[in-house]
Amino acid sequence: MIQIFTTGAGVFTPAVADGAPGGVQPLSRTSALPQVYVGAEPSEVLFSGASAEFPGLWQINAVVPDKAALAGQTPVFVTMGGAASNAVTIWAAD
Repeated sequence: MIQIFTTGAGVFTPAVADGAPGGVQPLSRTSALPQVYVGAEPSEVLFSGASAEFPGLWQINAVVPDKAALAGQTPVFVTMGGAASNAVTIWAAD
């Protein structure tokens, strides 16, 4: 599993006040799930919402797919609402 911290998620439900971390009970989630790609493979998104630890950040928890070719540097990117993030690189070993 990987955790991705980013910005630009849009609205969280329940709402999160500016400068405050996301809630824990209940969790503040995005209205839709993003798609995360590890290499060229889509991954399963387990959580998408406001980070309860880091104010102002969108947290995405995703499972690294078994099919992903994980040898050395592997690109990861997120799509949501028709927009794609820049790719970042993770180091992985099989």
